[in-house]
Amino acid sequence: MVSSDSFGAQQGYGDKVVKWINEEGKKKKKELGAELYGHVIETSRFGKFEMISFSGELPIARDLIVKASKRYTIKTLQGGYKPKSFFSFSVGSRDYAKVYYNGNLVGYLELTKPRLPGTKWSVSDEKAS
Repeated sequence: MVSSDSFGAQQGYGDKVVKWINEEGKKKKKELGAELYGHVIETSRFGKFEMISFSGELPIARDLIVKASKRYTIKTLQGGYKPKSFFSFSVGSRDYAKVYYNGNLVGYLELTKPRLPGTKWSVSDEKAS
């Protein structure tokens, strides 16, 4: 089972989004688990996001996070995109996320975190689309 901890929902909507995504996963009879893990990231362009950890099929998770954006008219992060380079000498992990609002792509984030257990994501770059 694949997992990713770089998804997110606009601050204040994390519980609603996680509950709805888990219900949709059960309806579709897919192995999909979403949970908040108590981390909030802040961006200058898009606001604050409660971070969500997914386990299961990432294409389904990506689809549901966009649908949640539209359902609640909020901003969401669709994460789990890795850099193209296979081998990296960097000290930290990098991940990319797409920012959606009301089901439409509005921007991109580059997230980084040190390769140490228990560390959290931080925003290193953001772009509007």
